[in-house]
Amino acid sequence: VSATEHFMQERNSLYGSAAPFFSPQGKILGVLALVGAYSDFHPHTLGMVVASAKAIENQLLYMEAARSLERSYKEATTIIEEMSSGLISTDAFGRITILNSVACKMFGITSGNWVGKSIGALWGKDCVFMQALQEGKDFFNREINLMFNGAPLRFSSALRITKDKTGKIMGMIISLWEYKTIRRLANKAFGAQASFSFDDIYGTHPSMQQALSIAQRAAHSQNTVLILGESGTGKELFAQAIHNAGERVRGPFVVVNCAGIPRELVESELFGYEAGAFTGARKEGRPGKFELAHGGTIFFDEIGDMPLEMQAKLLRVLQDKNVTRLGGQFPMSVDTRIIAATNRDLLSMVEEGIFRLDLFYRINVISLQIPPLRSRETDILPLANIFLRNTCLRMILAAMPSLSPETQKRLLDYSWPGNVRELQNVIEQFVFNANGADIIEERHLPEKLLRISIPGGGKDQAMTMELLEAKHISASMQICQGNISKCARMLGIGRNTLYRKMRKYSMPQSTAKSQN
Repeated sequence: VSATEHFMQERNSLYGSAAPFFSPQGKILGVLALVGAYSDFHPHTLGMVVASAKAIENQLLYMEAARSLERSYKEATTIIEEMSSGLISTDAFGRITILNSVACKMFGITSGNWVGKSIGALWGKDCVFMQALQEGKDFFNREINLMFNGAPLRFSSALRITKDKTGKIMGMIISLWEYKTIRRLANKAFGAQASFSFDDIYGTHPSMQQALSIAQRAAHSQNTVLILGESGTGKELFAQAIHNAGERVRGPFVVVNCAGIPRELVESELFGYEAGAFTGARKEGRPGKFELAHGGTIFFDEIGDMPLEMQAKLLRVLQDKNVTRLGGQFPMSVDTRIIAATNRDLLSMVEEGIFRLDLFYRINVISLQIPPLRSRETDILPLANIFLRNTCLRMILAAMPSLSPETQKRLLDYSWPGNVRELQNVIEQFVFNANGADIIEERHLPEKLLRISIPGGGKDQAMTMELLEAKHISASMQICQGNISKCARMLGIGRNTLYRKMRKYSMPQSTAKSQN
């Protein structure tokens, strides 16, 4: 605006040039103006003002970009440092560009000393990461051993190759997880936890109280425990309670069902295997039960069914406290408490040569005998009512039915070969058969209780497994005319086992003959 272009006449002697400037978001922030005497007018003044306004906008844009870049850098740095995994970034030659604090802690190093150095200086030029960089191949969820300061360290790892728009390799990003962290997460995800405590075990009978007392003392010891008892007596329940009452309560509780694992898979199940260890193996390998139980308890259920050839390997692990995966080169230290259980006579199996005596001594430091339900007659009805209440709650029934006197008598007369597990199953059948009735009567009972129980009889009239065994031994002794060796061969057991069973059933041994 110059001279007479001004609205006011007194401004006709002035000349002015102005240009607005805007924020990076397009919002007007102000106007830059240059005003002077018309006599000093220069034709380039307006261009200079416009250029200056544009320079202001560019500076504002630069400042905004710098703040955004700083914010992005801080966000990225925070994310990298807050990651639970160790993170290492390199350039195309394997030189370290980023090393987060988790990675530094894993190897006891500092970032400043290693940024700019080759990753080969950490783990060797032939390490798995340098090979992947040379081949340009990513990998995920791979278990690896890295040698550092002469010792093998085990990790789960992932590697991503970074490339530019043309596909040229720019570097790699490595993620590392300590194996113990992966193991803990796996146990949490797959239920390797004990859920029962001593509060979940009911028993007022003296034999049950004695078992509970031994178990509670065992919980505060690190010795191995051998739980003996018939099927269905609650051996795993006791094992979980011992774990949860001990120092390892925060650790995993891993169950090994020795009877349920195929013979050819027992070793890989217990010790795990490396990638490609055998045909059909998972390409990333797999941890064994001992690794998963590190820091906690491993429970060998039905240990009497473990193959003889595996017993020697198990004994070695118990002695050395380390395992080596199938196809692996490096042993791994394992810290686990051992609890084993069986319903078989291990000493008889030792005599027969199908169970190792040295393994028996190793696992039988604390011996815990769980009494069968038939010998705990005072616990049968209280347990029945506990199962009855729990079943009704689970089925969301309006009211809990009661047990008729006849039903209670049937329960007391039955021999319970399946023990507490069978009692729970029978109660669930009661509730279903009653179909909402207020009282569970004889007509609601399963057929086996009606068929096997003897109305009007007592516990001594129930045909128990022990009674059958005692009668069988007595008959065999008569056939063999008291000859222990012949009788043992006829029964398929060892002589010492036969003597022990005769003492158990209070059979006279004065007339027994030991000659062949």
